[in-house]
Amino acid sequence: FPSHDNWLNRSTFLIEMTFDNKNPNGAIPLFLQSGSNSAYNYATYIQCGTSSIQLNVFNNGSQQLYLSGGNYTNGQTIKVAVAYKANDLAFYINGTQIGTGAPASISSNLSFIQLGRYEDAADYFQYNGKISQLLLFKTRLSNADLAALTA
Repeated sequence: FPSHDNWLNRSTFLIEMTFDNKNPNGAIPLFLQSGSNSAYNYATYIQCGTSSIQLNVFNNGSQQLYLSGGNYTNGQTIKVAVAYKANDLAFYINGTQIGTGAPASISSNLSFIQLGRYEDAADYFQYNGKISQLLLFKTRLSNADLAALTA
């Protein structure tokens, strides 16, 4: 990430993707991580399972939030949005709110994006589907905006 004024503490990510089900056991299309800390210690990521999408938030090695939902089928295009600021996170898939939460904290150490895989375990978490777009907003968009963007 470029130098910032703590906008990573209040951001919105939108990813449009088509899952191909080649790696249904944990494919990660979007992984935000600290470059100076290992593995999941400081990370926020979207992970595809067999038929649902999960959002995980870790800070200092502790899971802060886990949300799961959004049933989909192989080959379906999915729009996923994650928006957050202090104690306020929302997760939308295809126009539907999957969940909200108030994670104790989202790491302010996030420093880079891994798109399409989680590098520390690339073979297992490789995302083999198509990613049509990824958008970053340097603010926490409203829930109405998230519903509209993912519809």
